[in-house]
Amino acid sequence: MGATLTVQENLRLLGKYRYVEIQMMELMGSWAHTMIHPEIKISFGRHMYQDAVHADLIGKRIPELKGRSKQYQYISPSDEVVRIVEEIWKADDELRRMIGLYRILKPAMIEALNRHLKHVELPADEPTAYILRHISDEELDHVVWGETMIEKLSTTPSDRERGTTWYEEL
Repeated sequence: MGATLTVQENLRLLGKYRYVEIQMMELMGSWAHTMIHPEIKISFGRHMYQDAVHADLIGKRIPELKGRSKQYQYISPSDEVVRIVEEIWKADDELRRMIGLYRILKPAMIEALNRHLKHVELPADEPTAYILRHISDEELDHVVWGETMIEKLSTTPSDRERGTTWYEEL
């Protein structure tokens, strides 16, 4: 990435972020009814809503950057990201799901957003920077909450070992 992003680079990255936000929202939606802990179900509702708002904010920003083509609205970041999302999607217990979402996907999203923010052309692209900071802040709140829940779910040495193995596999 150069000093500042071109409009096309910005559009491609925004489309990738929107893809990941939608994937995270869909993961939680598909899992919510199977999660045992009420605290997880309740927080999933809030996180899904916030991820939907994030996807919407990005989706509205894309046409403002001359990204009128639908190709920018939903871009798979890479085959590797798709593979990881699929692996997380297939996770069969709460601990593995929480680790995949809150230790892998959401932290990677925050890292990508913060890297992007370093290359936004300011003040010209302040609206994009505002959206990215907002999303990064909320995703960080999600990760902090997720870490608390992962600790609650990791009650035995076996749980912790299983969680560590899963994290390393991803």
